[in-house]
Amino acid sequence: MPLSLQDLQIKQVKNVITANPSILDLAAKFGLSEKDLINATVDYNLGPYSNDIYKKIETRFALLINNFIDGSWNQQRFIAVAELLKKIPVQPTRVLDIGYGIIEDYHRTLEKFTLELLLVDKYKSAQAFGDAFCSSENLKLSFAEADLDQMQAILPTDSFDLYILLDSLEHCEHSSDALKMLIQHSGPQSSFILSLPVCEKILAHSIAWETKKDLFSWLEIHGLIIQEAIEVFPNKEVDLFSRNLSELSDVIILAKSL
Repeated sequence: MPLSLQDLQIKQVKNVITANPSILDLAAKFGLSEKDLINATVDYNLGPYSNDIYKKIETRFALLINNFIDGSWNQQRFIAVAELLKKIPVQPTRVLDIGYGIIEDYHRTLEKFTLELLLVDKYKSAQAFGDAFCSSENLKLSFAEADLDQMQAILPTDSFDLYILLDSLEHCEHSSDALKMLIQHSGPQSSFILSLPVCEKILAHSIAWETKKDLFSWLEIHGLIIQEAIEVFPNKEVDLFSRNLSELSDVIILAKSL
């Protein structure tokens, strides 16, 4: 008898943890067990859920575990981010990453040559996880807690060279206003790297785009010039969450303001 989707997800998580035991070492700092991580990943991947799920530190571990799934769209998405980072016309020295979720490989890359790398997230769990992760990996990153809808309060006077918004705008209550505000704050040499989903509207999202054309039009109307885009699709063999969705892709975009 074939395994259920939930049983497949549990097996997948156990395999990742077995291959990467340091995940449990990090989880122990928060008093979390392997069972806690399994349950969190099942809840996150198989949903449905609201944005409140991001308040939980366990969800940060679900994001981390997903990064270790070989052949997953998560891995392909971050390969695309790395490719676009290489194509930014001017190497950024000041970077703002909004809704970063957890520490990713591209943060390690940026840390090497940026003078300022500020990671902002709405939820306390993001910084708590980030602090613990940086301590274990000997990384030095700066964090701030702010809602994307209220970013104006923490933005410095000077613009950033690069604004990163990976799967964050669609979770914002006022996505259009937030994007307009960041574009207004940006300078003439500033770049944007965004990732946004093309899919049916789900519970945790405030906005949806049914086609890539709709998404590009929305970005252009708000004042961005798209320089390059890479579309990534889930691998239904390993991205088990995608089996519950009819159509889904993530579009990773390099852009600049008009």
